[in-house]
Amino acid sequence: MKEKYMDMKYIIECFSKRNIEFPFKIEILDSTEGLLSIESSEWEELVWEFRSEFLLKNKGEVRTGIGKIWNENSAYFRKSIDPILKEYLQRNFLPQTCIDSILFDLSTLRNYKLLQDDFGIESAFHDDLLLIYEGGYIPVGYQGNYPEGHFKVMKIV
Repeated sequence: MKEKYMDMKYIIECFSKRNIEFPFKIEILDSTEGLLSIESSEWEELVWEFRSEFLLKNKGEVRTGIGKIWNENSAYFRKSIDPILKEYLQRNFLPQTCIDSILFDLSTLRNYKLLQDDFGIESAFHDDLLLIYEGGYIPVGYQGNYPEGHFKVMKIV
């Protein structure tokens, strides 16, 4: 299971999937609205907040030893996956801010899944983000207070 999150082919295939049913509500935005939403500080802050929560805390205590492994995994992503994925996203005429957000999400999701068992990480928010990407959408915002509300998403093309 962990191995698929390291596979470039799997990541790109996710962008071509469509019409899957999600166990939560989504709102599909057109590309203009989606790009405005993904570039908003509200979306960026929400994603950072949930990332920090699972990365640093385990039942209120700071996780020890996760930082070094996280950084090694992130360096691998930046060196091996990021350039290929960036080129793919640029071919779809996405602006750099959108590409940066997607790359941040995918690097975080990859790390989340690779470290989940070893560090007892659980994040319903990131599980939902992963389902959105696997369904061929890009998460661009959230309406309401998670988990009461819904994700805003857009198609990659």
